[in-house]
Amino acid sequence: MPDKTHQTSSRWEQRKERTHRRLLEEAERLFRSQGFDTITVEEIAVAADVAKGTFFNYFESKECLLGELLYSRIQSRLSSPPAPEAPADERIRLLFQTLWEELTPYRHLARRMFAHAMTHPKPEYLNPNQPTATLAMAGLVREGQAQGVFRPDINAEFAGALLTTYFFRLCVLDMVASETTMDATTVHGGDLIEEGLDLLYRGMLVSSH
Repeated sequence: MPDKTHQTSSRWEQRKERTHRRLLEEAERLFRSQGFDTITVEEIAVAADVAKGTFFNYFESKECLLGELLYSRIQSRLSSPPAPEAPADERIRLLFQTLWEELTPYRHLARRMFAHAMTHPKPEYLNPNQPTATLAMAGLVREGQAQGVFRPDINAEFAGALLTTYFFRLCVLDMVASETTMDATTVHGGDLIEEGLDLLYRGMLVSSH
């Protein structure tokens, strides 16, 4: 005989998941079409067809929702880096550029979001089974070694960590530039991605590549 309590609980969890997903989807649509700053929690709730109070059952704030949204998108990018048919060094460039483009519309919120993430860590962010930037980069380095693009004697994990550190260094410079009088031309993500990777690759590429 079916366990009615279990069935009810299962339906409740499914309904919660649908509401959670709908809030994220509608918020992303509104953020992209009208900008993060102009959209209110109430507008997100109306678009998702829930009460304003329901929003706060799922997210502490608009910033919290955005953090989860970006985390999910970045995890997706790391799990499936672009251009699987391309050489690994080019795939790393494309992945960096893709991640940069994901973050660019919200650069002016970077400090606020970083502070929130540090003070409100979510358990899934610390899950060792989640793809991290360092693991993704190390995987691409190993792929490049198998292709004969990167030197076989380098430590893939260490190289992945260096690549990741450089990318996050760019993010920090960009955050500083967006909040200070630093000349905006000093930090141009696309150019610095190319310049930095060219320098890093000098120690990674096989001499004949």
